Amino acid sequence: MPEEKKLYRQKICLNILAQAEKPIGATRLAEEFGNFGIEVSDRTIRLLLDELDEAGLTENLGRRGRRLTSKGFDAAAEQVSASLRGFVNVKAETLASQMTFSLSRRRGTIVINISLIPVKYMAKAIEEIVRAYKAGISFGELLAIGMPGEVFTGQQVPKDHYAIGTVCGITANGIFLQAGIPTVSVFGGLLEIQDGKPKYFQHTIHYSGTTIDPLEIFMRGEMTSVGMVSRGKPGFIGAGFREAPATCLHKLERFQEHLNKAKLKGIIAIGKPGHPLAATPVTRGRVGIIVQAGLNPIAAAQERHIPISSFAMSRLYPYEKLTHYTSLQKLPC
Repeated sequence: MPEEKKLYRQKICLNILAQAEKPIGATRLAEEFGNFGIEVSDRTIRLLLDELDEAGLTENLGRRGRRLTSKGFDAAAEQVSASLRGFVNVKAETLASQMTFSLSRRRGTIVINISLIPVKYMAKAIEEIVRAYKAGISFGELLAIGMPGEVFTGQQVPKDHYAIGTVCGITANGIFLQAGIPTVSVFGGLLEIQDGKPKYFQHTIHYSGTTIDPLEIFMRGEMTSVGMVSRGKPGFIGAGFREAPATCLHKLERFQEHLNKAKLKGIIAIGKPGHPLAATPVTRGRVGIIVQAGLNPIAAAQERHIPISSFAMSRLYPYEKLTHYTSLQKLPC
């Protein structure tokens, strides 16, 4: 096997094992490779795993399968961060192209943001987060939860924190891409909402000119007012502006319905070909799309002066492991 091909497959092995809740055997790993569009035999997987064992990245537990060592977790995390260096638009395109989510089967990986919230503030944070989800100021209704001290998405959650994974708006790009709808991420901004309807973008940051996600910047600057909007008042929420070919308009509208059924409702508005959307000009021959920022519920909590560390477009995560946002209300805090 060529060295480059072997290294690529080893990276996939590490990525799958990093997101697994328990040890995985060769047969299951071969099935997971299928989600990446790669057909491999059990024997090929076993050879790859033997090499990872020798490198000290995986541990052989016999019939139970393999799990990552601490060195393996570090390697998996480093590979993700290395592949995503650069401007936000490059990071978005990379993650969208690596997604394996199937809208029809509702399986595969989507993109999540990760936020760390101190345990002592969790009850207060949950109140705001749940309110934002109920108001529809989020990308869908699902999230992931990492408990204090446990390994979550390949990293150990601090013992005095919870980790919350919110579905990132880039997930829409990945789903549309697989459906043959190429989208361009133009900018992220603060979208004014009045009477529950989008009006205009007050501040915008182009993805091609920043290495930090725009909403992370707005949250740090305390510029959002998601909590106000979730209470039915005027305010500003995070949103992303995309463009897609006008010829794909009928597909976009159809897939919007399917996204909603998968509890991934996150498209705020779809414009008309060549027409401005939320007072934003659109390239001729294209349509504008406004997508919810997945971090909006977290922004609502941070507005209550809760110290939260958030990392947008953080990781790929299995859709089938997500839980409904109401699960937050059952946490011990």
